[in-house]
Amino acid sequence: MLSSVLGTIYMVPSKANGFGLDRIFFIGTVNTASASELIIKGVEPFIGSVMAGSPTHGKPVGMYAIPISDYVTLPVAFKYTNKNHDGDFYNGIPPTLPANDDITRDFGDPEESSLKAILNYIETGTIPSKSTKSTSFSSQYIDRKGPIGQFLRAY
Repeated sequence: MLSSVLGTIYMVPSKANGFGLDRIFFIGTVNTASASELIIKGVEPFIGSVMAGSPTHGKPVGMYAIPISDYVTLPVAFKYTNKNHDGDFYNGIPPTLPANDDITRDFGDPEESSLKAILNYIETGTIPSKSTKSTSFSSQYIDRKGPIGQFLRAY
């Protein structure tokens, strides 16, 4: 029953150095949300993490589906935080390495601006003062008034 889980804090067990890594890299955009943000923030206290791209969506909350007759309601039912109780990123997670989402390049292309920023950081250890110029994709291309638009902000 839903009421039995509200107000309960669940701790996800961790294994020290589970992957044996000393750092991890992420690429994020305004379309990075929810479970992806949970992973980015969740590993932060345990391993050095660097994110390239633009600020993420900012959704540190989750929902439960509750059927009511022929409808389903999805109320915000919980907020998540990491080990350090960091979870108030409603304006998104800011990138360490600012870069545009370059949709003109294939995945894995070292010239794609976000991946290029990460590779440059690995090679030089420096953070660029401005982002790489590229063609960027924005959620402005999604018709928010169309049928799918009603689901883009479901919290």
